Amino acid sequence: IDGSFSLAWAPYDKLSLAGGPDALVAKVELNKISTSVSGGGGQPLYTDAPGAAVASDNSAWGGGSVTLTPYGFVKAALAAHPTMSTTKVGGRQLTVVSFMARDKYKVNGYINAEHLIEKVETWTPQPTLGDMLIETTFAGYRDFGGVKFPTRIVQKQWIYPVLDLNVTDVQPNAAVNLPVPPAQPPQVARVESTKI
Repeated sequence: IDGSFSLAWAPYDKLSLAGGPDALVAKVELNKISTSVSGGGGQPLYTDAPGAAVASDNSAWGGGSVTLTPYGFVKAALAAHPTMSTTKVGGRQLTVVSFMARDKYKVNGYINAEHLIEKVETWTPQPTLGDMLIETTFAGYRDFGGVKFPTRIVQKQWIYPVLDLNVTDVQPNAAVNLPVPPAQPPQVARVESTKI
């Protein structure tokens, strides 16, 4: 998946996302938008900031970030014992598929009449707010090589937007290379003692 996105505090001009078809794994590589270095007046300094993040069953709340994607939601729901109900949102009837992820987190997915996921929501413990809503919405589905995928993904935690993704390209069944970085030897601490 290629596209652009912004976090609440900084825009990025490139996002590459790769996911494995047989596992809930996603790797995100980021390139921050180049801007002239500025700052002062409470403004952070911005320069190029490449980065990478990997989410899997062993990360965060057990691959929860992947479960909040359309393909991850479907895979997680199929592995759980989901329930279905209907609700009206904005005058439209949606099917709600609910299940417990990792026997701990309730996840609801809202599916429209075209069988496309419009929203996935869950709650996670937060010390100040109690159970904090994490809501991911999907819009602008397009056909990419026979696969319908949203071109706009927005995620909010509580009331704050934390991710705004504009997808420009999806390559179904593309080769995925998720290399593991080489292990680094532990740092040796040098300690000198002196008699006082």
